[in-house]
Amino acid sequence: MRFPNYVLESVKKYISDAIARVDINRYNHETAYINAILAKLDGVAYHDQTTHIEFMSTIATDRGPNCAESKYGADFALTCNIMMPDNTIINKAVLGQAKKGKISELSNSEKRRLNIQADSSLKCNSQWWFGITHFHPE
Repeated sequence: MRFPNYVLESVKKYISDAIARVDINRYNHETAYINAILAKLDGVAYHDQTTHIEFMSTIATDRGPNCAESKYGADFALTCNIMMPDNTIINKAVLGQAKKGKISELSNSEKRRLNIQADSSLKCNSQWWFGITHFHPE
């Protein structure tokens, strides 16, 4: 089922507003910045009598030999729980890796590291989302 445009626009606005409320200049490290955005995204993005869309974020552990980032190559997971008009419940999740700046401007070693992280994440989940440090709403 496809959502009506007003639902999509409402969710898009929810996401845009969450990102806009986080000033990148207050964060020196990409992980801290993306964590602040994820905290703003936690919550109900849309709700009416028939449809409910809610985001929940999880910040991965990133220290130690058995940390989640080492195992899964992700800094975070973003889960979306959707209740459809026919009462079907859909749960979707993406894993993401935060990088500050444009991928094309990363050093060669950082690009290699990102590719390794992406490969690890793809073994767990076919969806991949990159944290964007400069968001420009349309």
